[in-house]
Amino acid sequence: MEIYKQLKIGYMTALEFNDKYESYIEEGFCGLEFDIPNVTEFLDKIFTDLTKIPDFKVSQIKLKFHMARFYANCSTTLCRIIESEIDELVKQYDLEQESKECDKD
Repeated sequence: MEIYKQLKIGYMTALEFNDKYESYIEEGFCGLEFDIPNVTEFLDKIFTDLTKIPDFKVSQIKLKFHMARFYANCSTTLCRIIESEIDELVKQYDLEQESKECDKD
């Protein structure tokens, strides 16, 4: 993880997130699979509480067909709520990126 700190990207990357929460990632899985700063920030905040759940484990956090998938051993309802929030953050990020592209023209 030291190499990531040296890069000074300005936000937590998926690799840094996975390093930070390595003990909560189910063996054989990779955890967070994409880099969107506001999503990583959101996940970092909620993991403060999720990691207090006894035996909490996450296997994957990914985008499938551009929709969030949060695979963990918490309730289905909680997973769906988290996915919903990630979906909104991804939409916001996409709009920001489109806006930046339009500003370049």
